[in-house]
Amino acid sequence: LVDLGGARAERVVVNLDPFDLNLPATMLGRTIESEEQLSGTLRAEVSEKEVSRLARTQADVPVRDVELEEGEMVVGSEVPVLGVEVPVSVVGDMVLRDGELAFVPRGVSALGEPVPEEFTDELFAGADFSYPLGELPYGAEVTGVEVGSGRLVVSGALQHIPLEQ
Repeated sequence: LVDLGGARAERVVVNLDPFDLNLPATMLGRTIESEEQLSGTLRAEVSEKEVSRLARTQADVPVRDVELEEGEMVVGSEVPVLGVEVPVSVVGDMVLRDGELAFVPRGVSALGEPVPEEFTDELFAGADFSYPLGELPYGAEVTGVEVGSGRLVVSGALQHIPLEQ
């Protein structure tokens, strides 16, 4: 598992940009030597289980579970109605906004039935559905997010990858 600002990615792929290898220094030092900083692109897959864990700890509303389906996210929650907790499902998109991953609700259903939009506006008033990415390693900048079946894929660029640790 790889830590990405508090989120644990199960799979991370880094593609390095082309660079000039200092072959004599590499051969003598037995470590890769280059004149310039290495950079590249990043693709990290975060599991549905991890997204659910983050949602439970970060959301302003109770989160029962999270399902990641191709192109959308479904969040299970509960809301009080006349003193009774009613299960609701919120369908929406995951987007990148101001350096944060944000869930943007598109529709709500309660007890399996769609909830009219005039009620959902009040339901979401003041709720924050975002996850700050914080300081990422290697000058990483997240440039995209997509929801796949059972996973969230975060992509971006790495500006300075160290050659030695």
